[in-house]
Amino acid sequence: MIRRCWHIWPEERRSDMEFLSPYFLYGLIFLGLPLILHFVRRRRYREVVFPAIRFLLQSYRQRSRSLQLNRILLLLLRFLMVALIALAFARPAFRLENIQGITDSRGTALIILDDSASMAVGSSAGTPIASALQEIEKILNSMGPGELAGVISTTGGIRVSPSSSQKVKKMLESVRVSPMAGDSGRAIAEALALRDGAGEGSFRIFLISDFQNSDFNGMENLPAGITPIRVGSGRIPDNAFLRVSDVRTPVGSVTPGQDFTIGIVIDNLGTTLAEELEMTVRIGEREQSVKVPAIDPGQQVTVSITTGVDSSGHHPGRVWLNDSGDFPLSSRRNFVIRAHGTLYSLLVGSAPWRLERDAPTFFLGMGLNPMAAINPGAAAAKGSTVPVAINLSSLLQQNLDGFNAIFLAGVSNAGSEQVRVLEEFVRRGGALVILPGRGADPMAMDRNLKSILPARITGELKIDAGEPLRMGVLDQEHPLMVPFGKSALEAFSAANFTRALSLGVNPLDRDVKVIAGFDEQAPAIVEGRIGLGRVILTAFSGDMDWGDLPLQSVFPALMGQMMSYLCHSRDGYDRVVDCGSMITLRLPLGSDRPSVTAQAPDGTVISAVTEPTPTLFIAQLGPVREEGHYEIVTDRSGRLEKGLVAANPPSSEYVLTYLSADRIRGTDRMDGTSIRTLEIWRWLLIAMIFLACIELTVANRYLTSDNDERGLGITGRQS
Repeated sequence: MIRRCWHIWPEERRSDMEFLSPYFLYGLIFLGLPLILHFVRRRRYREVVFPAIRFLLQSYRQRSRSLQLNRILLLLLRFLMVALIALAFARPAFRLENIQGITDSRGTALIILDDSASMAVGSSAGTPIASALQEIEKILNSMGPGELAGVISTTGGIRVSPSSSQKVKKMLESVRVSPMAGDSGRAIAEALALRDGAGEGSFRIFLISDFQNSDFNGMENLPAGITPIRVGSGRIPDNAFLRVSDVRTPVGSVTPGQDFTIGIVIDNLGTTLAEELEMTVRIGEREQSVKVPAIDPGQQVTVSITTGVDSSGHHPGRVWLNDSGDFPLSSRRNFVIRAHGTLYSLLVGSAPWRLERDAPTFFLGMGLNPMAAINPGAAAAKGSTVPVAINLSSLLQQNLDGFNAIFLAGVSNAGSEQVRVLEEFVRRGGALVILPGRGADPMAMDRNLKSILPARITGELKIDAGEPLRMGVLDQEHPLMVPFGKSALEAFSAANFTRALSLGVNPLDRDVKVIAGFDEQAPAIVEGRIGLGRVILTAFSGDMDWGDLPLQSVFPALMGQMMSYLCHSRDGYDRVVDCGSMITLRLPLGSDRPSVTAQAPDGTVISAVTEPTPTLFIAQLGPVREEGHYEIVTDRSGRLEKGLVAANPPSSEYVLTYLSADRIRGTDRMDGTSIRTLEIWRWLLIAMIFLACIELTVANRYLTSDNDERGLGITGRQS
């Protein structure tokens, strides 16, 4: 019988059985459990000589054979139940391949669709893939009653077996172009093979493509019997498939007037070499052009740019590729650069560093601002750090609102009220750096500062005389270490440490990170979070009493980067978000609920929904709809704070997707074979339930009879 579709003949090929979850087969080792239980549960009874039970003995001999069979059957049933449970969870399955013949007496239309990346490159008139879908719709509308249509793609990602026109239309609703290269030669050869294997009836083949980089170098070289349909026009540039996927800016804030480096990540999603081109980077009013090197297909490059800003505040940034064509991938990206003004750090130690060279805070002040240490009376430079040193006893009299960070150096005897003030400072977005130093007692530090420490202090590391410790492990992906580059470990390993704290880090605490270590088991720099702020604990001191790090050239750079990184914590929000997502701000608790608004790129004002939590305020804006920069204004009891957030199209829109074969159930290939998976684990579960019922019946009968006889517990003798 000839069907009006690709006929499935009775011939069927079945592959060997396979297990979809083979690891559950290890459950078969429990097959010995029923045997063990069988022997363990056998009870011995004591024989009692009783002469007048010969009639009971005769009945017992008649039933003993039946009871023995019950025991064996019960044991076998339990074996089978354990095996079926293991096999059912292992999910055994067969792959069935039905050999199909292609016969159609009323006509079949087979459409070869080019879904390669070039089909997404369009103009104001639309994209080729949209035009291709319109052409397919015309073909389907022109089909007569009973005619069938099938679709295959040049990338192999779309497989629609001959079906009715309505079914094909529905399946092609979510078709998108693929980032893979198309192989029109393979698709055409496959279509011709299907036509040659077809029975009586018409079999038409259509090829819909933009014919970019075609295997046949044009429509005139196509095999006979194929109707070409061109969509789109013009030559597509090789750099049309470039995407700016990320802009790596300095984490924290930068110093006005000083150069910094940003990295721009560019992907080539095309199938050909992308030649050199120009890229433009704009930060604020400063704009510069940069050369982008040639990028191999499927590869990624990072272009580093040295730039700068002249003033403090938030600066909008934007990067775009020149002459990249009108391609749906993002050839541009927005970002934000924050430049800080003058930063203020409070150094809390045994004595002001300007008065006593041996104080733990002396070298900290030198590292934070070397020029201020040399010339204390000089005015603070733009974007520099101003260190202010005090005694621990003066901490409670100090107004901490004007400081960005507090350095606690060599302090182990802080009182509960002083620790409470420090904790509240960090919780509201401030930064705290804790270092040991001369005169500090490690165990007293752990006991008194416990509530603000990111790690436990368990004592001091044992360091042999003449063999100082050196840095051996760095998290070079951490924002504190990224500016030092690949030479970070070499720079830090030059320092010698003669004393160091032993720090115990909780590996389950997600808010705690080990930034550096002497080795894998001895952390040197640990970071934690309290509320909106950060706490950094170092195992080494900031003076010469525990090592020579303050004399190394990396020490001022470390102090400067630490201030830049830590002062970012007061922002309370991410600088870059995806379109369609929310802008979330984390604000410290206060007497009044803060008011937060955002001005969109088109001038629209968005008001935030602010909700209090036990520790802070959460304000949410959005979702953002338009890419660009959003100006954030926070009103805290009349004090206005401004910020900036960049919005970009979500990454999911950059990735070209296509209709996979998995969406067309039951058709994995178009060579006349339909593949389906037959899973039998459900039948195994049904069999296990059936056996369980039998096992309960047999066990109940066996245990009842056995208990009756064991209740006798006697053996008779005739007198």
